[in-house]
Amino acid sequence: MKVDFIIVGGGPAGCAAALEARRLGFEKVVVIERASLPRLKPCAGGISMRAENLLKEFSFYPELEPLMHKVGSANLTLPNGKCFELKGDASASVMNRQVFDDFLQKQVIASGAEIISGANVENIEKAQNGRTIVRGAKGEEKIEFESSAVVVCAGANHRFHQDTRKKVRIVGCTAWFEGCNFDPTKMELIFDKSLRPHYGWLFPESETTCNIGICLYQKKLNGRSVLDVYQDFIQKYYSERMKNATTLVSAKVHPILPARSIRSHGLDGTLLAGDASRLVNAFTGEGISYALLSGKIAVQAWAEGLKDGWSWERINKQYENLLKKEIRGSMKKGFLLAETATPLLILAGLFADNSFVKKQVTKHLSKV
Repeated sequence: MKVDFIIVGGGPAGCAAALEARRLGFEKVVVIERASLPRLKPCAGGISMRAENLLKEFSFYPELEPLMHKVGSANLTLPNGKCFELKGDASASVMNRQVFDDFLQKQVIASGAEIISGANVENIEKAQNGRTIVRGAKGEEKIEFESSAVVVCAGANHRFHQDTRKKVRIVGCTAWFEGCNFDPTKMELIFDKSLRPHYGWLFPESETTCNIGICLYQKKLNGRSVLDVYQDFIQKYYSERMKNATTLVSAKVHPILPARSIRSHGLDGTLLAGDASRLVNAFTGEGISYALLSGKIAVQAWAEGLKDGWSWERINKQYENLLKKEIRGSMKKGFLLAETATPLLILAGLFADNSFVKKQVTKHLSKV
């Protein structure tokens, strides 16, 4: 079937791409999503201010905002066990990723785009006519679409790329609970020695539900299971507070693959967005804002290039340049913090009661 736009993956990047494609006048827009919907997505669900500002550009934001749980501050635990409160000028938000993704997918369908869920993409190749063919299967049924524009938003572990950059592997582990003893107005960030330079967290999703997780460099596991490290973290910091808690979703492991440089390494005829292009903050693990922005920019690059008759190579380069302009500074800061966080946090712990130190830590962490 010939269509105007094909998007592989129905997460935030794929949904942002589909909505932008419909906004720019692409008629037949197809999103191919591997999971059956609604899907569980292992993720802490933190909505950064950058992500929230991007969401405000959509007409549906007034419907989305009441579903987002607002938090006013974060309790920070330093490697030496000292604690203090981070409180910036603006609040942050948390939203369960299953609810968030389901909301976005419904907006995509309402826009007139089609989502084919439970479908596996098996092959992407260039046709003789210069267009791109995406082949796959939904159960026993074969599917095949052809288009001049394809954006791949298939997550961190997809194979439809030409990316030869060295991989920096971070592993995350998250579970969901109800009835845990926590303050619903505060996030908790714990920089335990076993995780540094990364951290563990508790993110409230409502007055009574939260997710608790960890992330760390894979090489720091030293042969251990991340689930074992997670259980040690829970036992150390939350065992007393979870005596009356109910597990809503057991611990799920998820990869985080940041990149030091921004490059567009899609197959010929495709652009990559979100985690598929390794657009994630190396320190915080945040990727929702990058996903929303890159999905949107990818479609804009395609629209401009198709209108003016550009080659795929020129469209690809334009997309890469736009990404660098928008997020290179943020991603560089993420790597810089990941590399310097350990000594800085140790130093902050020594002077945790100093108001200037608190102000500087708040300033830098709130803008990552």
